[in-house]
Amino acid sequence: MNLANTKTKLEDARTTLSLLKSATNSMEFRAAFSAFINNSRAITYAMQADGSKDPAFMQWYEHRRVEMQKDELVRFVHDSRIEDFHKGIHQLDFVSEAKFANLDPSSVMSRSPHLFSGSGTWEITLTGEGLFTTVNTGTPQEQRVILDQSLLEITKVAVQNPPKSHMGRPLDSDCPTYLCELVMTYFENVVFQATNFSAD
Repeated sequence: MNLANTKTKLEDARTTLSLLKSATNSMEFRAAFSAFINNSRAITYAMQADGSKDPAFMQWYEHRRVEMQKDELVRFVHDSRIEDFHKGIHQLDFVSEAKFANLDPSSVMSRSPHLFSGSGTWEITLTGEGLFTTVNTGTPQEQRVILDQSLLEITKVAVQNPPKSHMGRPLDSDCPTYLCELVMTYFENVVFQATNFSAD
């Protein structure tokens, strides 16, 4: 079975999982997580398109589809993509904490001088997603810019309402990276099975 498009989406998912693992701040992590969810979900769409002209393959795929529909982890990917793609809602909770002394404005500004030079006003904000300032305030280019996250004591990220099982086995983790690794392994196996599909 020629699954060229499916394998491309599998590569995309692997790439974005790698970006997720190497993310250094919440903005990078959130963007990589969103991309991974969308790319991994696209694997099955591509597989259906690649195999659409082979009735025997589509019958095989129907069994996989039922399996995926019943699996909490795979359903989490499906539901997360809908939330993200159609509503702009991501499934991540961030928690960041810092010592008050570490947030001394002069210390923060010295770590990112290019953001504050020439500005008459500035703002430093600590949210669950980390330490930010806002640049180009009042213009179409207004945006949050992440500051030096080494000033934080704690930064944690978790999946909201994580899946509780996968392939009949319990899951007890809300770690997005771990859950995405499980998703990657699952789809790698499905694509491998599909590549070696035989109507015999």
